[in-house]
Amino acid sequence: MRVSTLLPLALAAGTAAASKNGTLGFALGNKNEGGKCKVQSDYETDFDTLKEVTSLVRIYSASDCDTAKHIIPAAKAKNFKVVLGVWYGTRHITSALRQAARPDYDKSFTDDFNALKEAVPGNE
Repeated sequence: MRVSTLLPLALAAGTAAASKNGTLGFALGNKNEGGKCKVQSDYETDFDTLKEVTSLVRIYSASDCDTAKHIIPAAKAKNFKVVLGVWYGTRHITSALRQAARPDYDKSFTDDFNALKEAVPGNE
């Protein structure tokens, strides 16, 4: 069977299973095809594409490309939830938390936790 035939079947099966057992989410990258960092409008486009299937995404890096700064307001605008990955290690976690606490940082990160489902420290 061809991949083009299997992929829609797998997605349909996954969606049905998630509907029965919980929420289906997708992992997003923080760069576009050309390697340029995504900004809020790029994430909003991603969310518009996914809205028929899910309203939950995971991103594996909060600090690279100022990801948290761009994805949280996009999620808030599009009514999505984000599982935000923070790279394990004192320096990275401290840096991400310090960045989120800055007065000029996007207020939706600290004032509106509706868009942030959870922050997950990890070292996958």
